[in-house]
Amino acid sequence: MNPTGMQAALSISPLRKGDSRLQGLDFRASRDLAALPGGSAAMALGVERRKEEVADLPDPRTDQRNPSRITVTGLGNTFVQGRRTQTSAFVELSLPFARGVESQLALRADDYDDFGRKTTPKLGLSYRLNRQALVRTGHAQGFRAPSMAEMYLGDSISYQSVVDTARCTAYRFGPLGPRDPRTRAVCGVSADGTLGSGAVAQVQTTISGNPQLAPETAKSSYLGVVVEPSRAWSVAVDVYY
Repeated sequence: MNPTGMQAALSISPLRKGDSRLQGLDFRASRDLAALPGGSAAMALGVERRKEEVADLPDPRTDQRNPSRITVTGLGNTFVQGRRTQTSAFVELSLPFARGVESQLALRADDYDDFGRKTTPKLGLSYRLNRQALVRTGHAQGFRAPSMAEMYLGDSISYQSVVDTARCTAYRFGPLGPRDPRTRAVCGVSADGTLGSGAVAQVQTTISGNPQLAPETAKSSYLGVVVEPSRAWSVAVDVYY
């Protein structure tokens, strides 16, 4: 065992600094517009502006991105640093254009300064058959913006344990044969000298974010019915696609 003094000289306490900030401002308003055959038409609108910043920084002594500065090797680490500004606006209309019929029209626009703009509509329609039953349907589009880590993840370095079975098989049953030193190095040898199916080795792997990612998009539709036998309870069944 190494002396206590040598252990202390070889040991460090890595410091990792993480910082996440979110600033936002939003405004929403709604009002009735006019009387329609099925009731009062209404409108809602809103705007929002949001700024995000994230930084997850490893200790410089373990940061594999700066080989000239590190004092500890073989230690995996991650690195994330990025920022984005998002501006959004939406408008929604409720239009009961006939007795027992109500429609909802909505439109939302999002502008991200890192990957661009996306506009998503929504349409809903409901028809009340009587006081106890309601039929509804709708269609909408949506999206999920790539996360900050997915876009701005720096080189995430780790050391994976792998077994190269394919190369061992090629060496063992190929021109090299089982006695060649290269075959024995790749396949591994047990204590009794038996050739293995692959030696365990550590391989440095690097995973990075992708600033060119686009948002994931979706389209959804639904059809359902709501039954209210009494004011005390109701039953709803919806089918989604």
